[in-house]
Amino acid sequence: MKQVIHDLVANVDELASLPGICGRVTALVDDPKSTIKELAQVISQDPGLSVKLLRIANSAFYGRVKGVETVEQALSVIGMQRVRDMVLGTAALDAFNGIPNDLVSMENFWMHSLYCAIASRLLAKKIRNPRAESIFVAGLLHDIGQLVLFHKRPEASRQALLLSIEDVSELDIVDAEQQVFGFDHCQIGAVLAEQWSLPDMLFEAILYHHAPEKATAFEQEVALVHISNILACMAELDQISTDDIDRIHPVAWELVGLDAKVIPEIVHEMQAQFTEVKNLFLS
Repeated sequence: MKQVIHDLVANVDELASLPGICGRVTALVDDPKSTIKELAQVISQDPGLSVKLLRIANSAFYGRVKGVETVEQALSVIGMQRVRDMVLGTAALDAFNGIPNDLVSMENFWMHSLYCAIASRLLAKKIRNPRAESIFVAGLLHDIGQLVLFHKRPEASRQALLLSIEDVSELDIVDAEQQVFGFDHCQIGAVLAEQWSLPDMLFEAILYHHAPEKATAFEQEVALVHISNILACMAELDQISTDDIDRIHPVAWELVGLDAKVIPEIVHEMQAQFTEVKNLFLS
């Protein structure tokens, strides 16, 4: 089965690949001797990325109204590691943009992903997790394995989606995918994360966001994305369902030190932030 998964992901670069700048940015961030100026010079070679980074740095999302005029200033505001994760996140968005599939609209897919990202950041900040911005990117990319399945195995993906919707026992999508494929989108996404050399925390969140109890590293970050994935559904439907709350694994609440009482507050704030964040990352 591992070989089947690797074969599915092996040719993804024909459909979606991260630009070379991502590798250069990652190498610089991982080099303790590198400087903000060096990283700014690399990012400045990509005008589109530079403009997006400046827009983000000047946004209320980062507590700024205006004043950041250069990539170097943006790096000072956001931080090198946070920028690295944002570069990877926005590049992944662009990489999959325009890939055709007949199962779900890309707008709906990224709407759910953005809601998950926003919730992940809000919850991380609430519990003072220092990786809040990286967790935002983990929420943004948690379902990228689905995009691979939608494109490479559309009919089987349709079968899994229908199975999860129509099953009287309310079968979870990963269980439906396991029945149809013998594997699920989390495993596909994790292999893609490896292929793209994404940071370990993103790998863990992508692999275990449906099963936080199985995580052996970055357990709290995985739990945050798990909870946020459910909250994203609530925000999209504009309703808080007991059934959805019950889908949140108890171990996730334990790992983050919160309980279901925070849900209404977080969902409301997710919805309040959504339009601004959508304009920042999807425009």
